[in-house]
Parts: sequence; structure tokens; C-alpha cells
Amino acid sequence: MNVMWYDCVCICNLVTFFLFVELAFILASNKHLILRKETCAV
Repeated sequence: MNVMWYDCVCICNLVTFFLFVELAFILASNKHLILRKETCAV
């Protein structure tokens, strides 16, 4: 029972970690796009 609960916590932590990583990549790509647009506008 305890092992199952521990596995669930590990999986939940991994999922949240990957979600944060994805969010960081999206934000980074958006920043790059904004920078490109600004440089193109100039």
C-alpha cells in the first residue's frame, strides 16, 4: 500500500515537472518570436 502511494507521488511529481518544462519552452519560444518581430519592425 505504501509503495503504491509512493509511486503515485513520484509519477505526480514527474508529470508536474514535465508540465513546467513544457511551459518554460513555450515561454522561451514566445520571447524569441517577440524579439524577432521587434527586430524585424526596426
